[in-house]
Amino acid sequence: MGAKDLVVPELTTARLVMVPLSMAHGAGMFALFSAPEVCRYSGRARDADGQDIVLPARRQADSDRIIGLFLAGAAQGEWFRWAVLRRGDGRFMGAVGFNRLGEISEIAYHLLPEFWGKGIMREAAGAALEWLRGRPGVRAVEAHIQAGNQRSMALAACLGFHVAGEDGEGRLRYAALLC
Repeated sequence: MGAKDLVVPELTTARLVMVPLSMAHGAGMFALFSAPEVCRYSGRARDADGQDIVLPARRQADSDRIIGLFLAGAAQGEWFRWAVLRRGDGRFMGAVGFNRLGEISEIAYHLLPEFWGKGIMREAAGAALEWLRGRPGVRAVEAHIQAGNQRSMALAACLGFHVAGEDGEGRLRYAALLC
């Protein structure tokens, strides 16, 4: 399967529907990326042109540029995000997906604070990893987590990741084999 053959499917879990992120999720992404507690460990944000985006976002146009980055990456088959929606009413809860697809892929996730501590991202990331297991040629997955992000570290451990070193940008590199 070539990179441009990427089809991002809709995924459903017990409590969630995960759909390919689109501009229709602009209000939810603005709520997500304007929250200081979400952005605290998010790292640097850039748009599809490589221009920096200041976080927390001050305008929806800023978070729309983040969506644009993921749409561009999906078009190239290199990275993408699902919008994580509550099953039943479609409420936007967060986003999960991959910063890199390949033999060693990289997962990333963000969740609105009101949903923290409820197992939502464990469910969403678990579904994303299950989808990744079905991709040909993928043998491992990483998560790059800022030091101090205890919630993300706990999630990575829950998902079967182990600390595998640092990534050169001051983040811990967590890794898991996909068998």
